[in-house]
Amino acid sequence: MIGMDSRKNSLAHFVRLSAHRFPTNTFLETVDGQIWTYQQVYETSLVYAHALRRLGVEAYAQVAIMLPTGVEATLLWIACAWLRAHRVAVHVDEGFDGLPLQQGVRRASI
Repeated sequence: MIGMDSRKNSLAHFVRLSAHRFPTNTFLETVDGQIWTYQQVYETSLVYAHALRRLGVEAYAQVAIMLPTGVEATLLWIACAWLRAHRVAVHVDEGFDGLPLQQGVRRASI
C-alpha cells in the first residue's frame, strides 16, 4: 500500500498527520493565489505516488523530475516520499529532447 512510510520524521508522515489534524489549513499558496490545503496535498500526493508505482518506481529508486518549481513539483516530491524514492531535480533546458535530454539526465547521476 502507498503511504507505508511511517517514519515519524518523514515528509510523508508529516503530510498525513497534518491532513488528519488540520485538513482545511493551508499547506501552500502559489503566487497567483491558488491555495492547497493539507488534505488536498495529502490526497493528490497519494494519486501521484500510485502513478509512480504503476510506472515501476520502488523504494530507494531515483526519480528524475524535470519541472519548474511549483505545485506539481511539490506534489511529486511528496509522492516520492510516500514511496521512499529519491527525488532528483534535473535542470535542463525545456527545449531539450533526444540526446541532449539523455545527457542531462545522465549528468544528474540518474
